[in-house]
Amino acid sequence: LMITGGADGAIHAFQVRTGKRVWSYLIASGVINPSPVVNGNMVYISHGEENPEGASAGLGRVVCLDASKVKEGKPELVWEFRKGIRFGLASLAFADGLLYVPDDAAKLYCFDGKTGKQLWKYNYGTTSRGAPLIADGKIYISETNYKFHIIKLSGKNEPNEDETHTITFRNKPGAVGFVEVNSTPSVADGKVYLATRDEIYCIGK
Repeated sequence: LMITGGADGAIHAFQVRTGKRVWSYLIASGVINPSPVVNGNMVYISHGEENPEGASAGLGRVVCLDASKVKEGKPELVWEFRKGIRFGLASLAFADGLLYVPDDAAKLYCFDGKTGKQLWKYNYGTTSRGAPLIADGKIYISETNYKFHIIKLSGKNEPNEDETHTITFRNKPGAVGFVEVNSTPSVADGKVYLATRDEIYCIGK
């Protein structure tokens, strides 16, 4: 299946070879920007728009769906998190049973993937666009306002503030404006790759 959020506020699953829609689930009144993540049968997605129930239902939510239990074209809702928080721009990440979701104000939320229980929240900046990457016991995440963070996780998979490394990017001669970092990092062969507005970097020994 290809699973994606839509401008209609729903997450959709399509057969890759035929394009036939298998299921849909409405979660927002506006566009869904984040990409979903999948672990087994579980599909996780977030948004930062008004909820379809109306203004009284607040903005934003995180949803876990069971794609193996589809009834009348709709997967089963396993859990959802709704606290009036906008999770509308950065995509999610999943690792070791935990779901990591940045909000639009660069606060990273960690949830138990099975239950949806919020385990912790970590403030790493002011504005976020890029998704987190979890690798080598660390969180790699960009902050739109010219910064990139490497956050060491403790034995309890919680951020260790004493072991956080932040890279601040500066303009090259002749460049104007902030050096925005909207990218999602990636890893390959023991190296980390990321892009700023102006450059591409490779971090490694």
